[in-house]
Amino acid sequence: MSALPTVVSKLDFLLVLDRIQDPGNLGTLLRTALAADVNAVWMGAGVDPLGTKVLRASAGALLQLPHQRFGPSEAMAISLLQQELKQLVALGVQVVGTLVPDPIGVDPPAPYWDLDWTLPTALVLGTEGAGLHPDLQACCTHAVTLPHSSRVESLNVASAAVPLLLERRRATMTATSQQFG
Repeated sequence: MSALPTVVSKLDFLLVLDRIQDPGNLGTLLRTALAADVNAVWMGAGVDPLGTKVLRASAGALLQLPHQRFGPSEAMAISLLQQELKQLVALGVQVVGTLVPDPIGVDPPAPYWDLDWTLPTALVLGTEGAGLHPDLQACCTHAVTLPHSSRVESLNVASAAVPLLLERRRATMTATSQQFG
């Protein structure tokens, strides 16, 4: 356990996971986070990230990725994550929640490509089925969605994370090349 990477104090790109239940989803999220140059992952309760199914699905990404698991109970995890997200907002980090568009919603989430991903960002993803906990959603400064066919209600959390995480990587790579190009 002591050999695992620890979360650093300066975070530019953070992935926050709210009560992910499926080991395959968590493993895929961790592997994608490592590929997208996420600085750290915060996990609120959910499946054990050190479980064999998670480690296998992550292809060992957890062993290279600084992470912190909040809990042990679901209520404590939500409360602690809520405090941490509020601190990030106070530091000027954009806290981005992913939401399914509500056709009768007053303030619909923006398509993910409209966000300025070059800013320090914490991407918050909700649990399978229930989505993002309302207390965590209330901490978000931005809401994005992945527009998709109305034939499906929502996307799998791990599938939805891929374009979001890699869009951040693309945006920062593009910004860097424009500075020096």
